[in-house]
Amino acid sequence: METTIDQQWDADVAREDGASLTYMFRSRVLVLALLALWVTVTLPLERSSVYLAVLFLFFLFGAIPYVLSLRGYGSTQVFAVFLFLDAAVLSYLLIFPNPYGLDGWSPQMNLRAPGFLYLGLFLVYMSLSYKPKLVVWAGIAAAVSWSAGYLWVIGLPQTQVFTSQDVLGAGLSLEAVFDRVLDPNAVGMARLVNQIVFLVAVTLILTLTVWRSRKLVYRQLALERQRSSLSRYFSPNLVQELTSSGRSLGEAKTQPVAVLFCRHGGFHDDIGMSFTRRSDRAASRFPRPPRADRVGSRRHNRQIHR
Repeated sequence: METTIDQQWDADVAREDGASLTYMFRSRVLVLALLALWVTVTLPLERSSVYLAVLFLFFLFGAIPYVLSLRGYGSTQVFAVFLFLDAAVLSYLLIFPNPYGLDGWSPQMNLRAPGFLYLGLFLVYMSLSYKPKLVVWAGIAAAVSWSAGYLWVIGLPQTQVFTSQDVLGAGLSLEAVFDRVLDPNAVGMARLVNQIVFLVAVTLILTLTVWRSRKLVYRQLALERQRSSLSRYFSPNLVQELTSSGRSLGEAKTQPVAVLFCRHGGFHDDIGMSFTRRSDRAASRFPRPPRADRVGSRRHNRQIHR
């Protein structure tokens, strides 16, 4: 019986995990469809075709592990690989210059664009997985991928790296600070630190949220398991009272009670008479012996009494 309950518990957990993966895939398809519609409406065909191809690539990154999970091959390691591909490709698209962009647009300027926020959207998307490990891994993948691209830009020959101390502690005028910060080839290290802190903070908050949600799911499954176990021995009303009270069956409870003693006059006489009647009825069911046997039996009894 216990093995059957454990198997049912594992099946319920697997069902909830499968439902979370389905929500993830559907949300990915919905967001990609909205982006594809926006790109098709706002950009010319020769430019939108490249973006549509990229969106289709992200669709494949979500469809492949989802199909594998439906066929029984979707392990956590498989999802981790495709999550890292998501973060790496997204970071590459946000940092490297667009071939259809303006002439002279540098990768240093891409680091100042608001495209970095798409990494935050990627982390929010991972909260649908209901798996804290995948959320943490997505945060690590996003931070590593973005840092690698940022450091690649810093390593370019034309890049002018500066820190907050170089700007605030050098005694520069406001015009000189603007010239230093807004230079097309300038890259600030403080921006990278702030972005990594942002990714870490979002990952931490989402991980705690997913962990909390998963605990609630486990608690609900445990409640259903208790209901199914108690329903074998108690009525539905008593099962509802036991599961809603929050007390375990082995927990002691003290409360005042009233005991009523009642004496029934002539109870023993009634019981004796009832027993005698039942004995007579039971004896009358057996056949009576012949007369000779009854006479011999009475003689034998008299000899015994003598």
